[in-house]
Amino acid sequence: MNCLGMRARTAVVLGAIVVGLPVFSPMWRANKAPATPTEATVPQLERDIPELMKKDGVPGLAIAVIRAGKTA
Repeated sequence: MNCLGMRARTAVVLGAIVVGLPVFSPMWRANKAPATPTEATVPQLERDIPELMKKDGVPGLAIAVIRAGKTA
């Protein structure tokens, strides 16, 4: 195949990828609103975070919970 044919094929493939990404991307398809925090959020974080830190070898972490524009 000549150079011009290869460039045309490459352009078509790249164009298809660019057009197809938003269609197939999970972030583009997700139309869910963000989860509403509940009173169970903090206890769930207190339960889950130490386990995840240990699993991934994270030695320390700082988290701030903000509710109504103020730290909780």
